[in-house]
Amino acid sequence: LVILNLKQALKLSIPMILPWCLGVIFLQFVRPYEAVSRYDFGNIFAVGALFGVVLSIGLVWTAVGWHRYVLLEDRGSGVLPRFHSQLFPYIWRSLALGLSLGLIFALASALTGSLGFSVGGIWLSMLLLFVVGALLNWSFYLLSPILPAAALGKKMTFAEAWDYTEDFAGSIAIVALCYFALGYILEYFVDFVGALLPTVVYFGLLGIVSWLLAMLGISLLTTIYGVAVENREL
Repeated sequence: LVILNLKQALKLSIPMILPWCLGVIFLQFVRPYEAVSRYDFGNIFAVGALFGVVLSIGLVWTAVGWHRYVLLEDRGSGVLPRFHSQLFPYIWRSLALGLSLGLIFALASALTGSLGFSVGGIWLSMLLLFVVGALLNWSFYLLSPILPAAALGKKMTFAEAWDYTEDFAGSIAIVALCYFALGYILEYFVDFVGALLPTVVYFGLLGIVSWLLAMLGISLLTTIYGVAVENREL
């Protein structure tokens, strides 16, 4: 889907690409990691946090545009992607979903971690934590229709999203597993090849891979919504 609509994907992801390029330029010319003595750690942290926030907003902006393009054929106009008011409900629902799953993970980790360590030692504890994390990642995709719904200006509860996706739970688990496996392989490739490349080239390659994985992830959420909620065919 991304490759077949590459031009539109690049246009809609400008809010995500631009901050990354500016960040690479900053690291290449300012080099705060090589001149820590000239910078205050607090300022470096603040710049990093600001970059993270801007990049996250760019990611949400891209996601809203891509959902609307695929599901509504909303192509927009002009060179730059349109700023949609649905950006704010999307951010809110993303935070609600992330914080809810994060709280569950924290509580479940404390319980299973201590239980596993007391019964079978550190390895059983780590295994139980991995299982909890995998189940919550799976739950994220089962609940994910609330995000494209927000991009389309529709309201959807967690319970409604679960009802839509529960019949596709097995397929969603397989696709999510393949997505994470692809991400791991590409990350390993970038780290391996990046050690042989100049810093700016490494960040450029990392940016391309990160963009591809982000667009594939957004497309996965779009596809889940289209198939499970709107009964579309793949």
